[in-house]
Amino acid sequence: MNYFFSLNAEGGPLLCVDAGAAARWNGAVDDAQDYGNLCAAIDAQPEFSAMITPIAGLPGVVWEMQGAGTADVFVADDGRVAVLRAWLSQDTNEDLKELADTKPVSRRVLGVIDVPSGVLAVFWSVESGRTIPQHIDSRFRQIDGTAIKGSVFALKATTSRYTCCDELVKVRNAHARRLTMTPS
Repeated sequence: MNYFFSLNAEGGPLLCVDAGAAARWNGAVDDAQDYGNLCAAIDAQPEFSAMITPIAGLPGVVWEMQGAGTADVFVADDGRVAVLRAWLSQDTNEDLKELADTKPVSRRVLGVIDVPSGVLAVFWSVESGRTIPQHIDSRFRQIDGTAIKGSVFALKATTSRYTCCDELVKVRNAHARRLTMTPS
């Protein structure tokens, strides 16, 4: 797995969805109700910290980070994407990389998302997705002009469809929740 970027959030779920659908997501910006409605859907199913839900007509992954913090995003050579919320005994890149790639202790298959634009938006759901581009030349791009720096990214998709799983992983004294999106 190759480290790509760290995504910041101040609490509340992350969204992973096609950039075209993300462009119609308003989050909590300008009194929009998207974020509040999303949180209500999560609260209605408290046993799940991740789910597939429609975002502007396309399936997207809602993934609760369990508090404010940073999620690290890795991409494998085979196109697999891992979003990792880690709790480390020591802050080491080695532990993060191992957590990104190790076999899960537990796994729950969430379902499938489609990425017809070729760009996967990965962002803190409070933010608006209006400025996320539907085309990028690089492997990923941080989007500026957000409520907090590093909370919105565009990632070039390696496929138009991903199977998504919510996982728990452990390595030595470190553990993490991991959202894995595998090309399907």
